[in-house]
Amino acid sequence: MQKETVDDVVVNPDLSTEQLTEIKQLLSEYKGIFSDVPTVTHLIEHKVELTENEPVKHKPYPIPYKMQEVIDKEIDDMLSMGVIEHSEAPYASPLVLVKKPDGSYRVSVNFKELNKLVTTCCFINLAYSHSYNCSNSCIYLLGFGVRNSFNARLHR
Repeated sequence: MQKETVDDVVVNPDLSTEQLTEIKQLLSEYKGIFSDVPTVTHLIEHKVELTENEPVKHKPYPIPYKMQEVIDKEIDDMLSMGVIEHSEAPYASPLVLVKKPDGSYRVSVNFKELNKLVTTCCFINLAYSHSYNCSNSCIYLLGFGVRNSFNARLHR
């Protein structure tokens, strides 16, 4: 299932031999984070706080029968990877299928109604700005992106 690894990291060939050695050591040391397979981290926990205590419940969107297979497979995959778990929470948001450029589908959740009740959070933006702000004083700058979104549990 994994398509990308540390071996897919592109390193600037114009670096000196010493710099290339340092980069290769760093890549080797942290090779576990260079993957396109989502995982769960236990290094940090983010609490989503809502402005109201009433659970958001939205009816599911109609899904064509043929597309239900795509959803079922994606949910089974995420359950087996441990990035989602069964829940009996009173919250419900509809699933959306988004067609990717390669013709496959991404299963997403429309959290529009829930997002209206989430208190302002700048956690991710701070992480990005910190990374970019240090670029003037850093020897190396690692380009990164949020390829797979994060998941969060709602705490009451």
